[in-house]
Amino acid sequence: MDMHALGVLKSIYSCDFRLMEDKISLWSFAKGRGDFNWTKSLTDCGGHLQYCFDKQIRRCGNATSIVTKVVRVTVGLVGRMLDKYPNLKIIHLMRDPRAVLSSRMDIWPSNTKNILETARSLCRKMKEDLMDSKQLLTRYPHRVRTVFYEDLAQEPIKITKDLYQFANYDFTTEDEIRIRSMTGSYLTVTKAARKWSLFKQNSSETARKWRLTMPPSVSLLTGLGCNEVYALAGYPELKDKADLRNSSIPLRLALNSKSLLYEYLSVSS
Repeated sequence: MDMHALGVLKSIYSCDFRLMEDKISLWSFAKGRGDFNWTKSLTDCGGHLQYCFDKQIRRCGNATSIVTKVVRVTVGLVGRMLDKYPNLKIIHLMRDPRAVLSSRMDIWPSNTKNILETARSLCRKMKEDLMDSKQLLTRYPHRVRTVFYEDLAQEPIKITKDLYQFANYDFTTEDEIRIRSMTGSYLTVTKAARKWSLFKQNSSETARKWRLTMPPSVSLLTGLGCNEVYALAGYPELKDKADLRNSSIPLRLALNSKSLLYEYLSVSS
């Protein structure tokens, strides 16, 4: 599985999509373009998926940057590509494991069994990713960055500017307007549309929403499996229902200057 994932990523970064050709469906192609009506997506390709496939290969070859969002792949695995692709940069996104589990439960409401074991497995991976990103940073300075979902949600402009600088992009006025439109409280996007889109009526409230809906028992079990990650990443423990619902408790705590993560973030910034 790991080698297959690396193969797919290498295909993308080399603009050689033959490995994925048999896996691209009409629906997934349309979804990638942000259009769930796949027949509309094919109108500019003569109505043939293969024509669109060829068009994307040409666009990839002419692109100045190739950006991918890859879920659940490990930092250590992607780190193997840093030698082969000297321009590759890794942005490692972390999120409170309770929020991750809440999101999964929202998608699969029946997925409430073995919460403790699921939390242990998730946080074991999160810790490994954080340790791997720290190790990679010492070997590849300025090519690895850890970003916290909570920070991005609460300060989208500041964090996005930092990421643009990290990726050697210019952050323009148009970019700022676009980010504000995606995270601002004045959005008119319907609730149903916001659930699956990049647009959030208020990104900070979205980041905090799980604390208003997660059952305290699930939060407690997650804490039993994730205390070490909480300490490393600065996530509050939230010992009971009162803590869980208390909006005055921040999404992330200020880090101790002697902590491992504080040292790491100081190096990567």
